[in-house]
Amino acid sequence: MAILINEFLPNPIGTDLGAEWLELKSTESQSISLAGWHLENSSGKSFYLSGKNINPGENLLVSLPKGFSLRNSDGAIALYDQAGIITDKTSFLGTAPEGLSWSRQGPFFAFAKPTPGLDNAPASFSMPATTYGEVAGGAGSWEIFAIALCWGLLVGVAGVFLSHWYYESKKLLT
Repeated sequence: MAILINEFLPNPIGTDLGAEWLELKSTESQSISLAGWHLENSSGKSFYLSGKNINPGENLLVSLPKGFSLRNSDGAIALYDQAGIITDKTSFLGTAPEGLSWSRQGPFFAFAKPTPGLDNAPASFSMPATTYGEVAGGAGSWEIFAIALCWGLLVGVAGVFLSHWYYESKKLLT
């Protein structure tokens, strides 16, 4: 059971000032007071969640104050409990596409349509071109693909190793 970073909007359409937000999700079976809990951004600034509670299964929307900003490029955020222990963290590489949130997609994150306070929208793997013809989103939108590819390679290598081990162990027994 945990309190998780579920989604955040690092690069809102238009000005970022006062328009950025973050969403926490509770997988706990009881309400949790967030007194003493805090967020830490890429710049090392902290924002305390004092006075907030999160209910079981709730997606708690947190409006971020103007002095606590999220990076549009190579962004990261961490959630600390009241004892100062990191309970969750996430980051992305590249530039966040304007108007898309960095959203939890199962065990991974990807850019998707923002859904503040609601369950996350599925990630889109089509990456819009910017006015300069570059691919927006950097590696972030492709992160799930890259991780899946790495897992596939890892499973394949493990399969070859186990097959070889089984074959060699049979030779020793005969």
